[in-house]
Amino acid sequence: MFIKQSNRRQFIKDLGVLGGIAFAATHVLASFADDDYPFSSGTQAPRLRVPAQACDCHHHIYDRAFPYYDDRNLPTASVEDYRRIQKRLGLTRSVVIQPSSYATDNRCLLAALAKLGPQSRGIAVVDDKVEMAELRRLHEQGVRGIRFNLGVGSATSVDMIEPLSKMIADLGWHIEIHTRPDELIQMEALLSQLPVQVVFDHFGRIPLPAGNDHPVFKMIARLIDKDRAWVKVSGAYQDSVLGGPDYDDVKDLARAMIALAPERVVWGTDWPHPSLQSKKKPMPDDASMFDLLQVWAQNDVMIDKILVQNPARLYGF
Repeated sequence: MFIKQSNRRQFIKDLGVLGGIAFAATHVLASFADDDYPFSSGTQAPRLRVPAQACDCHHHIYDRAFPYYDDRNLPTASVEDYRRIQKRLGLTRSVVIQPSSYATDNRCLLAALAKLGPQSRGIAVVDDKVEMAELRRLHEQGVRGIRFNLGVGSATSVDMIEPLSKMIADLGWHIEIHTRPDELIQMEALLSQLPVQVVFDHFGRIPLPAGNDHPVFKMIARLIDKDRAWVKVSGAYQDSVLGGPDYDDVKDLARAMIALAPERVVWGTDWPHPSLQSKKKPMPDDASMFDLLQVWAQNDVMIDKILVQNPARLYGF
């Protein structure tokens, strides 16, 4: 009797040990999965049919080897990290956007472009002290535009837009703008007379639920009519009120943008999602975010334009 009871107790104990091992193994695997795709939740591939030469037109690279100007305690998000996301999503081309953390120090951007090779382009940040020789040097290394992120502590200002646009015009570059809608609406006269194209990041930061009824949408439409503007349908979480994973309140705005300018819309991941990192919010599922394009564009012909044809024209692939 004692032997049977002892065996039973040992059996139960062994089951507990095995259960603990299984629990630990599951969590280790989950941890590895998270590590496989840094700054992104989920592990699956997108359901979207991804065309050859598809381009992510908006992502960042951070490397602590280069000192931050605006240190929001963002960790390194390396080229190697991005390559994993790129492979998971089935993307070929990319556009590296200089983050505000580096101000006008473009060394991290150029190092990333050197690693990523000819399938990538860059958008730099410069101020009104830049010389033409420096712009040509940036061009040789893959830069095709400059960005004005006009938030608090920005290294650039509205006053720099016109003179810098004149400097970059002969290079065939464009400018990219990220700012609040109330500031953007005051810039229409300035933007409409520039000698370069204007790209509005993240839907022009149009607030929701106003969407395509907002004055900024109408302003962008007028600039498109004048053959001056492009839009990135990226960063759906930036202004969504309803939130993910479906971002239903972004759908009508995205479809309106695409209908407005099917030849002038591009898409981007916004990886590694610095605005969410700064707010200590969970990372989105990049595959799920990518699949939203299927809902917004509604057909493969339009998806090809947004992911392949339009980026090739805008960034010179």
